[in-house]
Amino acid sequence: MTMKRVAAAVVTLVVWLTGSPAGAQEPLVDLLQRYGVALPSRGIEGAFDEGMSPAIPVSAGAFATPLAILATASGHDRVAAAYTFGILAGRSAQGAAPGEVAAAGQACMQMMVAGDRGSRVAGARVAGRIFAVALGTPAARVSQPAGLVDALFLLLNRPGDFDRLAAMDALGLVRATVAHRSLSLSSRRRQTRPGGRRSRSPRPHRPPIVGRDRQGARWRSMG
Repeated sequence: MTMKRVAAAVVTLVVWLTGSPAGAQEPLVDLLQRYGVALPSRGIEGAFDEGMSPAIPVSAGAFATPLAILATASGHDRVAAAYTFGILAGRSAQGAAPGEVAAAGQACMQMMVAGDRGSRVAGARVAGRIFAVALGTPAARVSQPAGLVDALFLLLNRPGDFDRLAAMDALGLVRATVAHRSLSLSSRRRQTRPGGRRSRSPRPHRPPIVGRDRQGARWRSMG
């Protein structure tokens, strides 16, 4: 049986057990609670915002449910699955196997081009967390998927403030040095007047690496 068929079977079982597609989030809540994540009033997204992590070591197979929902669902269910994966895997995906991280990374990139803002923002934020490069290390623990930086740049060029903020935070977390140079170059080009003269606009800032408490507070006003 292929991975897609397995994923579809898991989601079908979830829907059958809960009685509705919306209930597909219930197994995610149960999964997080099983690993000692005490969900706040804002649920799964709130736990991600607050930087919560499992109190119990994550065992093999824990990521099967969020990956299955990521592969087959859309909208709020896919967003919840992405945040669940990010919580369980943790920063730099210390708690997940490389293959699981790769699958989640592909799903996040697909979410970044979705039609709804919540999916785009969640895709960027989770990608930033699981592919984050720890300070003092030369590279991420797991290889970043091809096209990740390009997908973040596409999101950065969207008009919405939340889209741009999510993209900038993710670029800072993955320490995309090429992206930083490209951001500066693009900003300088926009500041250049016809005839080669530059405007007096402030110099662009490097995308920040944001601490988890400050980062979480940014998203609490998003509907």
